Amino acid sequence: LTGLGDLDGDGCDDFAAGAPREGVRDIRREGHVRVYFGWGGPSCPLAPTRAVIGGGERDGFFGYGVSGGVDVDGDGVKDLAVSALGRVGNVANGGGAWIVSGAWLAALPRESVDAGALTAETIEDVQVGEGAPWRILGGPAGEQWGASVALLAGPDSGGRIALGAPFGGLSGVARSGSVRWHDVGPGGIHPVASAEFGGQPQRVEGRLGDRLAAGSLNGRAVVVVGGYDANGLGLDMGAAFALILD
Repeated sequence: LTGLGDLDGDGCDDFAAGAPREGVRDIRREGHVRVYFGWGGPSCPLAPTRAVIGGGERDGFFGYGVSGGVDVDGDGVKDLAVSALGRVGNVANGGGAWIVSGAWLAALPRESVDAGALTAETIEDVQVGEGAPWRILGGPAGEQWGASVALLAGPDSGGRIALGAPFGGLSGVARSGSVRWHDVGPGGIHPVASAEFGGQPQRVEGRLGDRLAAGSLNGRAVVVVGGYDANGLGLDMGAAFALILD
């Protein structure tokens, strides 16, 4: 679940929710994200409406992670990052993430939340653009890239997208976990990571990157990285790390 800000300018904030194992159009475990548009305010609709996007890939688990509320493409509308734990492109079980334009989301067809069960006709395929500049691939199968995602502000304009892999081994220790982030601008996601962060080397299964959250501290971008079994105060007690990026 993530807040998106006011995408359509009606005075009420909107939000998104992921359903990564859902499949209703003959695409097994495709995964979807529902965008709910705010309601009830003085200038807002009386009842909520929704738009639904899907990854379009079998066993993709699209929507495993969602993060929004930052304008990274420079059009003045806040955007949405969505991760997928399974197939992305031609990489089975490689995971990955998309940045979805908030302006595009605001323009999607909507339906009443009371419309009932989701149907294939209501799902829009996520837009990635020419050459997929708004999508990044994960890594080797089995590392679970896309288990977490965070959208962050950039140092000037644009932003960053961080992607976690709790079973990654960047530090040289199996399943110690990994996180990497990419710069984002009007042209899309930079294909080369601007930085990477590996898990603790003391023991396997630290699972750094199991959770990500983003924010700011004294005007500087911060990503908080959770490690499910990382060694904080003691063995396997779990830990969280605050990384100041600027």
